[in-house]
Amino acid sequence: MHRFLLGGLVGVVGLVGCTQILGDDFTVSDTGTGGATSSGGGPGTGGDGTGGDSGGAGGTGGAVPSFDVVWQERVGGQGEQLLRQMAIDGADQIGLVGTFDAELTLDNSYTASSSTADGFIAKTNADGQVLWSRHVAGQSSRFVRPEGVAFGDMGSLFVTGTFDVSTDFGSGPFAPIGNADAFIVKYDINGGFDWATVIGSSNGSDSGVAVATSSNRLFAVGEWVAGITIGNVSHTSGAARNIYLAVYDFDGNAVASDAWPSQGSHWVADVATNAAGEVIIAGTYDFVANFGGGDLSPSGADDAMYVAKFSPTLSHQWSRSFSSTSGIVEPSRICTQGSRIAITGRYGGAVDFGGGALPHQGDDDAFVLVLDGQGNYVHAATINGAANEGFGDCAFMQGDRIAVVGSFESVIDTGMGTLSPEGPNDHVFLIYEAGSAAPVVVRHLPGDGAVLRPRLEATTDSGVILASSPEGSHSFGGMVLPATVGTDFAYAKLR
Repeated sequence: MHRFLLGGLVGVVGLVGCTQILGDDFTVSDTGTGGATSSGGGPGTGGDGTGGDSGGAGGTGGAVPSFDVVWQERVGGQGEQLLRQMAIDGADQIGLVGTFDAELTLDNSYTASSSTADGFIAKTNADGQVLWSRHVAGQSSRFVRPEGVAFGDMGSLFVTGTFDVSTDFGSGPFAPIGNADAFIVKYDINGGFDWATVIGSSNGSDSGVAVATSSNRLFAVGEWVAGITIGNVSHTSGAARNIYLAVYDFDGNAVASDAWPSQGSHWVADVATNAAGEVIIAGTYDFVANFGGGDLSPSGADDAMYVAKFSPTLSHQWSRSFSSTSGIVEPSRICTQGSRIAITGRYGGAVDFGGGALPHQGDDDAFVLVLDGQGNYVHAATINGAANEGFGDCAFMQGDRIAVVGSFESVIDTGMGTLSPEGPNDHVFLIYEAGSAAPVVVRHLPGDGAVLRPRLEATTDSGVILASSPEGSHSFGGMVLPATVGTDFAYAKLR
């Protein structure tokens, strides 16, 4: 691990994701210092206890933060170290998960057992220093792939992913049921193994994609083929690919689940919870989908995007479909704040999320879409280029602002001028005032190699944690992180 301590450096800044909006109101002023955000509503009484709406918006306007680099880390070695996801808790500790195929050095040095992929799981303090890490090993050409991470009670860490070989998560061999299955594993505050469970079946290939927590519940999503068993409930389907949503308590007991057999291929991108404990999923599909509110059908020539919202007990509340005339509409991440929902991704062709057709220029362009708690259109913003552009991760900021980060391969028009990538693809970070189509902040995160999987989380002191997996040199805005012999992962705090 290479560590760089920086202070007072203003310049290129990069974030991955979409920022979340404080409160339900888009109120922005040109001046002012901003203020504290009021808390969200508590759980409702009676019914299923889904809770009320969030509190009102915090202070608006004020100066946009400069996002100077405070510290940054690069984790390198032979082969490919790919950061797949990160999470942050209320003390600004960071959970990191990903894969590597040769060497990895965190607080310990690890050697991969599989040329396909071994997994790593790590937790850092608020300064980015690793507190503990784990190596989950594959065998030969078999893999263990952690893909999602979320914090739970008392500093615990939940990880979900996919594996096709018996793996020791901390208590001895733990095997998939079929060809490949999903796993969920819990570690305590010090990295001690707590429990693990498998989602899968003997007659299919299944995966664990993302995980989110709310109160004392864990929500996991993934994909399945042919059959799947969640707890004591089994599902079968002849379709190419289906999706599931499972709810567990923090002791590893399955509380509720749903799986939606289809006649085509359905994919899931992300899962998120809101202040009321409700759960939102988003992904793509190519045939009729029904999440409990009636059939959804793509109206374009390629895969459409679905968004669906459920109660904490998985009762369907609403679901929406968005299609393009000549290309895919593919979500990347979901962000929530109060009852609002923000979704980032990419789209090809003409697409109308509810506010009129978005401009389109390249093969794929980037979008961020904001919906209200009932799934109605609130706002959308785009970045257009000539190649494959897309927004990735998200985090909510103070002052009713929404920040997004993504990748671009060609000259893009940000609305505040054009940017040209210095490598095969670069990252860009933007901040939008609520309801604005043009950003108020644009930062270019350049490098001399491809930069993969940008990630973003907001800290409690109005800063952000940025992360990505660069193949060459990379900049978060301060000292350039030099290239090493492989694909590394890097993360930084900006404030």
